[in-house]
Amino acid sequence: MDALRLSTLRLIAECDTATERAEEALAIAEQGGLSLLSIALDRLTLARAALYKTLLAADSQRAMEIPEPDQQAMAQAVEALREAGTTHHLPRGLLTRSWFRTVTGDEAGAETDLAEAWTIAEGGPMPLFQADILLTRARLFFPQDPAGARADLLKARQLIDEHGYHRRDGELADAEAWLGRIGKEGARGGEE
Repeated sequence: MDALRLSTLRLIAECDTATERAEEALAIAEQGGLSLLSIALDRLTLARAALYKTLLAADSQRAMEIPEPDQQAMAQAVEALREAGTTHHLPRGLLTRSWFRTVTGDEAGAETDLAEAWTIAEGGPMPLFQADILLTRARLFFPQDPAGARADLLKARQLIDEHGYHRRDGELADAEAWLGRIGKEGARGGEE
């Protein structure tokens, strides 16, 4: 077994571990009458673990199928975040659901989620969420709007630098490198 496949299998196992822990935490939260926010965040963890596992197990870039229980967990997470009345946490759920929707081929739904998250973050103001939204939008919608994706990355870089949000430096560098590589390949393809 090659190193990449082994590494992928390890990451999938970590997703399974995260799922088990989140299921236990959710059961405790629901039985113990903990806050709606605790329940919502546990559901969001379940949804994210399912998304990551789906992405790791996929062998193509085409629309993928996410099992129905995992889709329900995602819907329940966003709804629970709304019910908890903690608007400052809602962008987390909307960002994750935008990935879910893109993976399953619902790009219009993903755009709607990102637009709602942006409205919340802009009104906050929540510049760190704005940076996350810009990074997500650039990665998800580069094929449809390369110039927009590059502009989103420039604005994300400004917000990251301005607010010291350097935990996103690696993600930003990866996105910039990927978009730069794709842009060069596209330019070469057009020349040939």
